Amino acid sequence: MSDKENRSSAYRAYSEFASRQTDFFRSALKALTAQMRVIAKRLQTQPKTKVRPRTATRLENALGASGEWILVMLVTAAEAYLTDVLASCATVDPKLMEQSEQKVSYADVLRFSDKDELANELRRRWARNFVDDGGPKRWIDRLTRMGARGFHEDLADVLEEVWGIRHMVIHTGGRATQDFVHRHPNVGVDVGERIKIGGEDMRLYSDRIQHFIEVTDGFFVQRYGPGP
Repeated sequence: MSDKENRSSAYRAYSEFASRQTDFFRSALKALTAQMRVIAKRLQTQPKTKVRPRTATRLENALGASGEWILVMLVTAAEAYLTDVLASCATVDPKLMEQSEQKVSYADVLRFSDKDELANELRRRWARNFVDDGGPKRWIDRLTRMGARGFHEDLADVLEEVWGIRHMVIHTGGRATQDFVHRHPNVGVDVGERIKIGGEDMRLYSDRIQHFIEVTDGFFVQRYGPGP
C-alpha cells in the first residue's frame, strides 16, 4: 500500500495544492533572481551604469511579496485541510461532536433536502468552529488530548508565529504592530517595520506546517481510516 493510500483525502488535496504553490514560488523566485543577476552583471561590467531606485525597490518588493504570498496560501490550505479532515472523521465517529452546541433553525431544515445533507452541513460547521476557536497552539492541545502524538516540541510556537505573520500580511501590509512584536519577539522586528521572510524562515515555516499536517493526518487515519 502506497503512502498516499495511507493518507486521508483531505491530506491528498492539501499535498497537491502545496506542490503546485511550491512549483510556482520556485519559478517566480528563479525569474526574480535572474533579473537581479542581470543588474549585478551590468553594474560589474559597466561601473557607470545607474540602477533606478524604483527598479531596485520593485524587485525587492516582488521578492518579498512572493514569500508572503506562498506563506498566506500554505496557512489557508492548512486550515482547509484541518476543516476537511475533522468533518470527514465526524462522519465516521459522531462522538467527536458530542459537545457541540449547534442548533438547527427552521430555515436550515427547509434549505436541505434530506437529513444527510443537513448532518453534513452540521459537521462542516463544527469543523470550522474547531478551526476558528483559537489558533495552532489550541489546536495542538486539543488534538493531543484527543490522542494525537508526535508533535515537535517547538511546533506550537513556530506555527503561532506563522499565523501571526499571515495576519500582519493581510491586515497591515506586512508591517508589525505592537501586539505582534510583543507576542513574537523572536522575529526581531520593530513596530511599524515590514516583516521579512528569509529563505531559512520559509523552510522552517513550511516544514513545520507539513509536520503538523502529517502528524495530525497520521492520527486520524490510524483511528478512523483513510476514508474515500
